[in-house]
Amino acid sequence: MKLSTLIPKLSLVLLLGLSFSCSENENKSKKEYSRTGNNVTVRLPSNINTLDPFKARTSYDLMVIRHFQPLLASIDLETLELVPILLESLASIEEEDGVFTYSMRLRDEAKWDDGSPVLASDVAFSFKKLMNPFAKGYFLAPYVSFIDAIEIDSEDPKRFKISTGTKYILSEEALYTVVSILQESKYEGAETLREYSVNDLKAIDVADENANQALRALSEAWGDEKYASSPEFVNGCGPYELVEWIPQQQLTMVKKPNWWGDDIKEKNTWLQANPDTIDLMMIPDAGTAAQMFKNKEFDVAVLLDSKDFKDFSQDELYTQEYRFASDISNVTYFIIANTKTPLLEDKLVRQAFAHLVDYDAVIEDVFMSYGSRQSTVILPTKDYYDKSLPLYEYNLDKAAELMEQAGWSDSNADGILDKEIDGQLKDFELEYLFTSTPASESIALLMEAAASEIGIKINLIKKDYAGFADKTSRRDFELTMSGTSLSAGYDDLKPLFHTDGNTPRGQNRAQYGRQETNELIDSINSNFDKTSRDLQYKKLQAYLHDELPVIPLMAVKSRVVIHDRFKNGSSSVSPNICIGCLELK
Repeated sequence: MKLSTLIPKLSLVLLLGLSFSCSENENKSKKEYSRTGNNVTVRLPSNINTLDPFKARTSYDLMVIRHFQPLLASIDLETLELVPILLESLASIEEEDGVFTYSMRLRDEAKWDDGSPVLASDVAFSFKKLMNPFAKGYFLAPYVSFIDAIEIDSEDPKRFKISTGTKYILSEEALYTVVSILQESKYEGAETLREYSVNDLKAIDVADENANQALRALSEAWGDEKYASSPEFVNGCGPYELVEWIPQQQLTMVKKPNWWGDDIKEKNTWLQANPDTIDLMMIPDAGTAAQMFKNKEFDVAVLLDSKDFKDFSQDELYTQEYRFASDISNVTYFIIANTKTPLLEDKLVRQAFAHLVDYDAVIEDVFMSYGSRQSTVILPTKDYYDKSLPLYEYNLDKAAELMEQAGWSDSNADGILDKEIDGQLKDFELEYLFTSTPASESIALLMEAAASEIGIKINLIKKDYAGFADKTSRRDFELTMSGTSLSAGYDDLKPLFHTDGNTPRGQNRAQYGRQETNELIDSINSNFDKTSRDLQYKKLQAYLHDELPVIPLMAVKSRVVIHDRFKNGSSSVSPNICIGCLELK
């Protein structure tokens, strides 16, 4: 997967706008709305967990952070092309003797709030801070581990080079989109990092408790909560500044006067910062969000419950004042099977569970058709998606047959499948972990009911987001539902399915992987020949389809509501909004 679960994963973008004749524009300008002004209130379905850019794990965390601390470059939300943000242009790339060198220069316009320029030394500091091997909770560090050196130009303090001897198909995207650029001068002791090259950091033995006490001290000092929540450190060279953050309730940011990007905002969507104030309301409960929307308390609502979204979009009371956007998204949902748990280590059992999913009910009834089937986690929009792989279908008889092939039967006629293991008769009884969202609970209940029909007992375990994240990071589950956002570029599936990703910080929660799939993933990631790489992608998809570490549910459509006094703002890129793009009509 691509910087998946960690960096903004990007796919097709369809910005919805309305066009009118002159007379219609005149009428629209005279229309009275219940909500007015250039201040935006946004409902988010998830809490903001951190404002430390290197500890962020969700698309919502990253979305907020990008308003404060920009990237070097990213995918334009309108054209889907890589565009420079802090850079004046994308890197020039040279390859010599197997070493790839990316030469870049920062924009002259880019400045910190104190008026000082953003320099290459800030870039080097930011990369090294992320790569400090003693830093704790830096989820994004593995995505830049391929870097070997950062060199600052001795004559131009805004120019620098990054080099690597690793062939990686996403190297350029990773260099641009993983590291938020921080102001070096804000961090006490930052000069210590200047003494270490990137390779010095990579060579450190973290197991040696007596080594590198200075770097250990820095990681402890910079791990202080103030770096993840205090405006002094959260605010960077981005267009907005943090005013207030009440965890699990509200976050408010205001537009900076005379932000340096205003003069060049037409260059790309990441340089647009139109609203004066942005209030993010964290309302995970779907029922509460629906009631607040009925009261017209939001300008933007993200991921309303599918049924509520559909009902509101068909109600003239709301369509007169709001736009309802449902675009193709870059998000996919799936059920994870913990392949290291005894009951799920047999692929025949996992295949049986794939036939216990009522896909039509999930897509049509739970998500109100805001999704489409897929046979693998790779999105059907990719040209290397293997269309030849059949979709698993809801089929209880087939599920029962596969369980029997795996050696499970109801030998004692108590209604539960059993099997003799190590001389003892064991019932097939497992846990299904889910979050407190209506969709997650509905899918869990569907699975429980289907499994009981063939003699499988599922115990449902409901957790809030924090509890869910804790159990999945510790691999303390058997089945669960999850999802990920993917990139508009190539898919790096190493975090999801390579054994290197099977760590508390890693995303391989299925604990899947063996030598053949590890080697195939590594080969894909270093293969610059599209023809042979596409064949490798299809070979990997065949493995995943057969062995089912995850059971694909659907490719997701967005569900975004935007007040009609604004144009633009919707996106297929998770989390499906571009708040800075919202512009008063």
